[in-house]
Amino acid sequence: MTEEETQDLIKRSYASLVSLKDNLPDRVHVKEDYVLEYHKNLDKLEECGFNVAEFRIPDTQLKRLVSSFNYRTGAKTYKDYRAVEKSFLLLKLNALLNYFTLNQNDSGKTKIGFRTDDN
Repeated sequence: MTEEETQDLIKRSYASLVSLKDNLPDRVHVKEDYVLEYHKNLDKLEECGFNVAEFRIPDTQLKRLVSSFNYRTGAKTYKDYRAVEKSFLLLKLNALLNYFTLNQNDSGKTKIGFRTDDN
């Protein structure tokens, strides 16, 4: 892959990740489909040479949600899909986007912390 193709893939992945973040459903849990889309973009970034393993959602975070519970018998039924807590997905997604913001700084001088009017 050429440098131009690499930079284009990075930009596309970043745009997809921002869009994913902006369009997550307003629920406590989100379906595994969103995690798969997130991981697809991480795979593209790994193709570009980034080590993004720490930003992945571990399989242990994906759970089947209880759809019904009988208090008398204790019987539970579960949804037919897995989901992750939205807050955990956002934790990883925001960390990745922040990493990119720091890593893709064009000036070469990354400033971390609070800004004053002077800087």
